[in-house]
Amino acid sequence: MSYKPVFLLSAGERALNGQAFETFEEARLSAHRRFMVWTQPLGFDVEESEEPVNYRFDAERGDVPIESGAA
Repeated sequence: MSYKPVFLLSAGERALNGQAFETFEEARLSAHRRFMVWTQPLGFDVEESEEPVNYRFDAERGDVPIESGAA
């Protein structure tokens, strides 16, 4: 299981991308950091996913890609 950042748009749309984090908190921090600089989303959220983890969140560097098989 993994966690995906979600961006809440107008008309109730939920936008996701290809990122999947190991923990809820990493996905939340990633979504929050991006939300603070974007203008279109109205909010952000996190949802569970069956996708393999492919990112981790670093407090200084932000979203850090994980090499395939290194999670």
